[in-house]
Amino acid sequence: MSSRRKGIALITVLLTAAVLAMLSTALVSLNRNGFLALGQYQDRSRTVQACYAGLDYARGRILQDGAWGLTAFDDASLRGLEVPQTVVVESGATADANVVDGKLPQDGSSFQLRVVNNLANRYTIAAPEWSRCGVAIPPRTAFVAVEGLCEGNRRRIEVLLARKVGVGVGIYAGKDLAISLAGNSPNKVLSFSSTLPRGNHVNVNNNVLLPATANVDFGTSSARGRLQSGQDTLIDADFTFDSNGDASAPSSGQSLMADPALARQASQDLKATVYTGAPPVPPKFQPDQLKRAGSPDLLPPGTYKFVNHESVLYTPQGGGSTQLFVGSVPVGTAHVRLGEYRFMPEGNIQVNGNLTLEGQQTRMRLVGNSMVATEISDVPVSLAVGYGAKGLPLAFDDAGTDTTTKERLTVRGNLTIKGDMVGSGQLFVQKTASGGGRLKVEGNSLLSATRTDGMAVVAEDSVHFEDVNHLAALQPFAMLTQEFDLYAEALQPGSGNTAFSSSQNSIINNWQGQSAANITAVVGTDDAPGNTLRGRPIGNYDPVLQGMAPGFVTQAGSSLAGTLVTVPGGSLENPTHGTMSAKELIEAYVEEMSVNQGGMTLGRHTRVREFIKSVDRGAPNPALLSAWNPGAQVLGLGSTGLNDLTYSSYSDTILTLVANQVSAYNQDARLEGKRLMQFMNGGNTYSDGQRFDFIFGGILYAQKNVYAHLANKFHLLGSMMSAEGTVGFDHLSGGRVVYDPNSFEDQFDLSKVGLSAQFFWMAP
Repeated sequence: MSSRRKGIALITVLLTAAVLAMLSTALVSLNRNGFLALGQYQDRSRTVQACYAGLDYARGRILQDGAWGLTAFDDASLRGLEVPQTVVVESGATADANVVDGKLPQDGSSFQLRVVNNLANRYTIAAPEWSRCGVAIPPRTAFVAVEGLCEGNRRRIEVLLARKVGVGVGIYAGKDLAISLAGNSPNKVLSFSSTLPRGNHVNVNNNVLLPATANVDFGTSSARGRLQSGQDTLIDADFTFDSNGDASAPSSGQSLMADPALARQASQDLKATVYTGAPPVPPKFQPDQLKRAGSPDLLPPGTYKFVNHESVLYTPQGGGSTQLFVGSVPVGTAHVRLGEYRFMPEGNIQVNGNLTLEGQQTRMRLVGNSMVATEISDVPVSLAVGYGAKGLPLAFDDAGTDTTTKERLTVRGNLTIKGDMVGSGQLFVQKTASGGGRLKVEGNSLLSATRTDGMAVVAEDSVHFEDVNHLAALQPFAMLTQEFDLYAEALQPGSGNTAFSSSQNSIINNWQGQSAANITAVVGTDDAPGNTLRGRPIGNYDPVLQGMAPGFVTQAGSSLAGTLVTVPGGSLENPTHGTMSAKELIEAYVEEMSVNQGGMTLGRHTRVREFIKSVDRGAPNPALLSAWNPGAQVLGLGSTGLNDLTYSSYSDTILTLVANQVSAYNQDARLEGKRLMQFMNGGNTYSDGQRFDFIFGGILYAQKNVYAHLANKFHLLGSMMSAEGTVGFDHLSGGRVVYDPNSFEDQFDLSKVGLSAQFFWMAP
């Protein structure tokens, strides 16, 4: 080979070697970068997994303790929740400073989390300063922020956790939904709505029987409403109800299943998507998902009849000797409180047999200078589950914390209430081998200051509602429509020596969930002018008085000038009694308060209101206004068992009446998506026509039918009504269904339903 050709070969070999060396170097670099990228990916993955580990820890802690995060963790306190391969320390001198530090030694990652627990509240609260996404924290949620760290890599997630309550509909019927209207009902009398974007649903397994589409409205947007039936939906349906609440086969009606064009038009008119022939999935509600009650105390079955506002005469089931209870009925280690015709079980009370609650009052008139009993008349009573000391609503989950128990009354038999049911506790009506499980109750008035507010009612047979009792307007907790303006003014911050403190204003703006002590701090314990609700002055009282009793004639037609009463005077050691008309007593009381005791106040007005009602009931009670000798008893009232009634003894009653009325306004505010003062500043929307409207707020579940025969309107506010049989409303003049799970989610045991992510945000 020539030297020239040898040189070319050498150059070729060298170039090839150089290229191979370069390729080898590149391959090594690629491998090294690949290994580095893989390591970085693994570090990033471990960082994300550390975030999820922190989230799982927070979820587990909340399920273990619904109040977790509401109080200080205490410095460097190691908690006992077992988390595999994780070392966790909770610390914080205050709730706002609470921090959880977690280490995962196996992979060298760690996390730090913070929490805002809003699960027990019904109000949205602002995002904390340390939140990066800045999302407001809705009611019934817990906000968790977790930052993960691994080998210099950071990831952050912010999550809203909420109960996994599988309800999702305002009304569910396992058979039919049947609604008939009164003949004179106006258009658009039935409205369905929800506080959730996708919650305005009505699901029925068989047929839906409705009045004309002009009478029904699912809101302003068709996307918000859904009406689903497993069989057909009939418009202008003509049918009847039997005694069990089942609807007959319609004799006429327009079928939406048979007429697609009519179905499309109905969807447009109803503002709801209508599905027919599409059996819905039943709500995933089971009674055992509700919070448990403590060990039960046994209340004997039978009839408990109120004979005055705080006394019941007990007749055992099957007959036997009667027994009178005053103030309370002892039940093992617990008791049933009695007050203002309310039967208030405290704790977990069980009745093994039938329970009937009813009431009567003794009508009174003046003979000589003494009040004398004349005749007996029936009065409506209340079953009140979820009330504590002084008849105040129990603190909502202990003032914003999520408890594991609820007040509960269980009746293993049939329950008949000749009146209404109110409260936020639980009512179980159960079957036995001999039957039972039926609940029969009169409606709760929309203008009652005591409401069903987040109550849970479970009946293993049927539920039957009757009209609001015509005497409900005369009962102690009946509100007057014009009083809204008095309360709207009284709840303002105020000025001078009647101004509310900052803490009082805070309680007012967050009324739901306050403790009895906080409510009392705002309402007050006496009626004298001052910085309490009862002490808020009313300037010119004449228009208020004339609004209650124009020309001194009551709303029921009683003449205050023609009704005579006796009033205690003198000293306790040497009492005297004067005789005057009810009109004269009211005028003398208003003058005494105005001239000598600082003026009329909201508390003093409440006394006048209740005295006027007592006249209307035929049992005038001058003790309410006997301010001249506040410790003296009224002569003759002892004949009705009211020996202890004095002006002073009514102080707790006035506290209860005022506090419950604010709670009623607060419930109506929430269902409009407002806080209390936003609602009170919005103008008076109440009318006397609502006096006999039916209201229910909470969970109502029946294993058979739910049937309501009502001559007026019904309001299912913040409610879920579910029946395995038929849901029927008969002879309505109107109605409103507002599905708001925030109103009743607190009834569910966190450990039974779990938590799911309602909102998720991630960032480096």
